[in-house]
Amino acid sequence: MNTEILGSVACIMKADNLDETLDLINSISYGQAAFVFTSSGKWAREFDNNVGLGDVRINTGLAVLVGFL
Repeated sequence: MNTEILGSVACIMKADNLDETLDLINSISYGQAAFVFTSSGKWAREFDNNVGLGDVRINTGLAVLVGFL
């Protein structure tokens, strides 16, 4: 049985190469977003074009809205 967590959850994984990275991400049933940090424009484009998620960010974190009183 699989259970989806409703809430903000971040899973941080390190992969040795792009193929391993894509395999890891694309094997997760409930993934909605991915963030990748790299100094290579080539690999950033490859990642963006081949990852199966809707929200892909490269070299940037998630913007979090903070409420102020």
